[in-house]
Amino acid sequence: MKKIIAMLMLVMGLLAACTQQPTIENSTGSAVLDRIYTKKKIVIGTTADYPPFEWHYVKDGKDSVVGIDIDIANALGEALGVEVEIREMEFNFLIAAMKAGKVDLVLAGITPTEERSKEVAFSNIYYDSHMVAVVKKTDADKYTTIDAFDGANVGAQKGTSQEGIVKDTLTGANLTSQPKNPTLILALQQGKLDAVIMDNIAADEFVKANSDLTVASVEIPSEDAGTAAVAQKGNEVFLKKVQEVLDALEASGKLKESIIRNTNLMSE
Repeated sequence: MKKIIAMLMLVMGLLAACTQQPTIENSTGSAVLDRIYTKKKIVIGTTADYPPFEWHYVKDGKDSVVGIDIDIANALGEALGVEVEIREMEFNFLIAAMKAGKVDLVLAGITPTEERSKEVAFSNIYYDSHMVAVVKKTDADKYTTIDAFDGANVGAQKGTSQEGIVKDTLTGANLTSQPKNPTLILALQQGKLDAVIMDNIAADEFVKANSDLTVASVEIPSEDAGTAAVAQKGNEVFLKKVQEVLDALEASGKLKESIIRNTNLMSE
């Protein structure tokens, strides 16, 4: 009887050990990565209004979120062997949501800045870009210098580096911030704004889709440019895995393929 009891206790002990949550000894070394593996799902935070990085694409009545960042998210999920969930929210809430653990990674066409680096960690830049001003075609000759924006109503997406550019560079302009770029573009077309500052890649797509708009010839100075993935600080192991996926996509040519495919998709 004592032998049977001892054997039962041993079996119960082994079962308990198998169901234990990760400890310091058996964790990945990253709280975020532990959470991802435990849930068998990675939650990506984004704002799907920034083509060709992420936007809503409707085909045959079916609405889906597509884009370069979505392709990266799916590649990351495949590399980790987990499901991918795309969680949308307003741009200015993304970093706070990630810090609160509501999303595991942010892929939203975000530019690394010194100010943001105080709060979060960035991957290497995976897409270089620069800032431009989108204006009405009829005003193209008007906005050829920075001084031309003095007194103008200029829009920028709330919480973005473009918002900072208007404040710091176009100091004579009146800033209007909105959560979504399509809202700003509509305000421009309605005459409520004179210009919208955005990344040149997204600007090109909005101009292609709206024949009454163009990119102004003026050069918009900016120390911050490019797009990177955003992760919580203190999760270097997780960020290293993200960087490995980005490097593999670039080395294989799949990142370039994604850029071309999504840029073409915007024109359909």
